[in-house]
Amino acid sequence: MSARKGSRKKERGGKRRESGGTGAPATAMQKAGMHRANVPVGGEAVAIRELAALEVDARIDAPGRLRFSGDDAVVARLLLRARTILSLESRVAHGSPEEIEDALRRIEWSAECPEGCGIAFDESAEKWRRVVPATVVVGDPDAAHCIGVVRAEERTRRSGAIEFSLFLDRLFERGETG
Repeated sequence: MSARKGSRKKERGGKRRESGGTGAPATAMQKAGMHRANVPVGGEAVAIRELAALEVDARIDAPGRLRFSGDDAVVARLLLRARTILSLESRVAHGSPEEIEDALRRIEWSAECPEGCGIAFDESAEKWRRVVPATVVVGDPDAAHCIGVVRAEERTRRSGAIEFSLFLDRLFERGETG
């Protein structure tokens, strides 16, 4: 009977909501395209309207935080045009500790980080610091040349497995003005 209901829903033009809207399971790349924008607390509705005008579908994740998905072009558009965003967090890796390490090794950090700038690691992501080239790592997140902070979120799945999401909190108002 459940297959029949699904068929009936499909006949009416409804789409099933699965990862990415394609019916396929979410891939690591789809998961890596999730972003968070930090905005002034109380200004979430204004920021959502601004992002909608920039063709980005965002939702409120928490006070002062919006969540949206998109590719590099979406992120670039927001960095260039959005005026309500204080900082931008992008998920750079997701999965087991080994998957996180592999993903970090594949990123061309030296090519992506502006010359003379670097990123810092907070305590939650410190164990992955050794994977990133030392030339782009900054010890102090408050340093003027620090343009972002890498942090980790840990989640225990129902199966008991622990998975991580690694975020780069992009502080784009610093480090690129000189």
